[in-house]
Amino acid sequence: MIVLKIAIKSSIQNVWNVWNTSNDITNWYSGHKDWNTTESINELKVGKSFCYSMMSKDKKSSFVFKGQYTRIDNYKMIRYLMEDKRKVETTFQEVENGVIIIQKIEVEDNNPPEIQALWWKTILSNFKKYAEN
Repeated sequence: MIVLKIAIKSSIQNVWNVWNTSNDITNWYSGHKDWNTTESINELKVGKSFCYSMMSKDKKSSFVFKGQYTRIDNYKMIRYLMEDKRKVETTFQEVENGVIIIQKIEVEDNNPPEIQALWWKTILSNFKKYAEN
């Protein structure tokens, strides 16, 4: 299990909206500087899904990141299953100076956990930069 934590200096409403709005997601969702999210479809409802089209900046590689929502507590928590059935839980804790995001991600077997953690940490760092601007 990968557990990451990041502080965002913004309101809970802004953090929640930027985290879940398709147009915003394409601006921050990337786990590496050489990749972009070219399209985002997000239906934030239990039983519904999200689908992010990812492409390398040199356009030589691409993949689709998909998942299905299993629990949503507005402004507090989101759980989903990735397409490969790994679980992800993201919590949003409102604090005096903003919001703390804690993300728990089940690791997969094909890549070292350190590489996976770096990918997810980069996504959170990109989110922080975008949400605070």
